Amino acid sequence: MGLPQLKYNPGIRGDQELIDGFVVRHHHLELILEVLRENTAASNQHLLVVGPRGSGKTTLVRRVAAEIRRVPDLKANWYPIVFAEESYLISSPGEFWLEALFHLADQTQDDRWSRAYQELREERDEARLRQRTLAQLMDFAAETEKRILMIVENMNMLLGEQIKGSGDWDLRHTLLNEPRVMLLGTATSRFEGIERIDKAWFELFSIHQLQPLDTKECEALWQAVIGEDPPTSRLRPMHILTGGNPRLLKMLAEFAAGTSFEELMSQLVQLIDDHTEYFKSYLDHLAPLERKVFVALLDLWDPSSSQEVARAARLSVSKTSSLLSRLGNKGSIEIVEQRGRLNIYQASERLFNIYYLMRRRRGQAKRVLAVVIFMIHFYREELTAVIRQMVTETEWSDALNASRPAIRAAASSEAAAKLATELLISVAAAGHAEEALDKLIRSEGAEALEPLAVGLRILLGENPTKAREILEVGRDVAQQIRDLQKADKKLA
Repeated sequence: MGLPQLKYNPGIRGDQELIDGFVVRHHHLELILEVLRENTAASNQHLLVVGPRGSGKTTLVRRVAAEIRRVPDLKANWYPIVFAEESYLISSPGEFWLEALFHLADQTQDDRWSRAYQELREERDEARLRQRTLAQLMDFAAETEKRILMIVENMNMLLGEQIKGSGDWDLRHTLLNEPRVMLLGTATSRFEGIERIDKAWFELFSIHQLQPLDTKECEALWQAVIGEDPPTSRLRPMHILTGGNPRLLKMLAEFAAGTSFEELMSQLVQLIDDHTEYFKSYLDHLAPLERKVFVALLDLWDPSSSQEVARAARLSVSKTSSLLSRLGNKGSIEIVEQRGRLNIYQASERLFNIYYLMRRRRGQAKRVLAVVIFMIHFYREELTAVIRQMVTETEWSDALNASRPAIRAAASSEAAAKLATELLISVAAAGHAEEALDKLIRSEGAEALEPLAVGLRILLGENPTKAREILEVGRDVAQQIRDLQKADKKLA
């Protein structure tokens, strides 16, 4: 039986549930625990876990806290103080330490720390608040003979927006010189404060960048969520649609339980509709101009420059560039390519992008659905066998000529799209990719086979700039053609 999963609030799960459900990111967990064990000197190494929304940051750092409470040597030396996922009340170093005292009182349920918190929250002088709250925390550390691990989320917002003035330098001074305090933070992106040499947080943290899950990690997470191994033919398209994002993969896995891949894909609209509140709430919480630029990028779908986004949003390039930078700091978007000094952007959460396109306008929705339909027939396991048979039994020129009516009907017929794909892949595998691509792009209905065209271009050495979903399927198309060619050489 699959494990219960909390998509949006993993931090409220108990330790055992966290441990049982932690099936990916083991490498990062071990690295963080190794740093904890090595932090015995007069100054600690502080850590920052960076990754977009839904990438597993909260689950990872809460798992660290659970391990400290579970393993004797860690428990003997460390006490984790776990902040809430949002710390909106903090705007100064004194309030930072006050929030830590609040969570210490909440975790220990000790009246002493509760009384200290209630008294200190009335302190209005920032310098005295900072000194007195930190002194209380150090008293706890001295009495327990443990170092305190502060687990603080959304550091990009806390350090980049909430704490102003010289407060960040004051916090840095304490973290560098007080060995009884270590900071394990999370952030949605590498924000300005850790990148610039003139900022307080430059080189303070060791960065743990969470990459998208690979196929094996997706398989492990899928199995944990629904209690069964996913078919190979289903796993790769799920990986593509979610961009390897654990939260989005959980959504698809739960929705897919008991359905075939074809049923899941045909019900993609229903899946998106079921999670409208999740997607919409994020848009609603953006500032108006940030939201305008963000949805302009979503609408473009393909990776786009600030100039292209500015044109779509009807804003100046300078204003758009500034807003894209802010969205990047929030983890909403990412830079996928740099052309000289020009950054190319795309949305971080891929299913989010598909959600918007399918609600916004018919043209792009048709494009999305065409990609989904292509994925349905391309990732069927029997496709390779069909193509190999065609390569051995049919001359490539005959297959190429037969593809024209199939391409023309591909937009209105899934069977035609499937046949066109099989024919053109067989032609490319026979060594005639240029002819296959030329036939495809010159035919009506080619837009329904966009991933196939991208795959042929990749096979021919081109580097097309397309939406990640289309590009990933295209790479698989190109690889399948190469595999077919290798197989034919072995048979020859």
